[in-house]
Amino acid sequence: GGTGFIGRHLVKRLLELEADVSLLVLDEENGLEGLSTCHLYRGNIQDAPDVARIVNRVRPEFIFHLASQPLVTLSTNNVLDTLDSNIRGTINLFQSCVEIVKNIQGIVHVSTDKVYGNLSQGATEDTKLYGISNPYDVSKVCADYIAQMYSKAFGLPIIIARSGNIYGEGDTHWDRLIPYLFKSCLNNTPIVIRSSDKYVRDFIYVEDIVEAYLVLMSSVVENPHLVGQAINFGSEKPHSVG
Repeated sequence: GGTGFIGRHLVKRLLELEADVSLLVLDEENGLEGLSTCHLYRGNIQDAPDVARIVNRVRPEFIFHLASQPLVTLSTNNVLDTLDSNIRGTINLFQSCVEIVKNIQGIVHVSTDKVYGNLSQGATEDTKLYGISNPYDVSKVCADYIAQMYSKAFGLPIIIARSGNIYGEGDTHWDRLIPYLFKSCLNNTPIVIRSSDKYVRDFIYVEDIVEAYLVLMSSVVENPHLVGQAINFGSEKPHSVG
């Protein structure tokens, strides 16, 4: 997921920290400007041999798993690819890590608050996962359970990051609220709110969530008891969609 909206910000920050960064990049993916100092490996997370080949070649110490089909609206029209990418892709990655587990110091598995389902009453890390209203939510619930299983059964040092809506530069998924609002204003087209304008969400800036991922990675290395746990991040300033 290093070429996605959040991934690009994360890669930029890792390079600033002088990390040696390797990316799994889709075979057909273009627009890789700014990534010339990274090691690029072509493949598909849905293909187990691809993932195993790359993980065994790189033998990473740290892994940030952001690869997924990230759009709720697309998931309802592309159910099989969403489930395959987000569920089997996660299995492929973690299974390939089992063989080199002694080499891996930490894995941040990027999830979402949508795994909790209805957030009208808020949620803590102990809240049960009721996200079953669409294929995307279900795929992320499954991926979280898979991450916890691999941490418990195979000793992978995985920690799960959950957050509300992430916004910031470089987000070209135009059906997300904030990019959609900007595009509508620039094109002078009517703004249509697809859900209730009273729906309350927590919005977090992309560079802040990147720093959160780095804090998580340090934490799971220093505190092994955090392995397999999920941590929620937010701005603590929720806003209604209206």
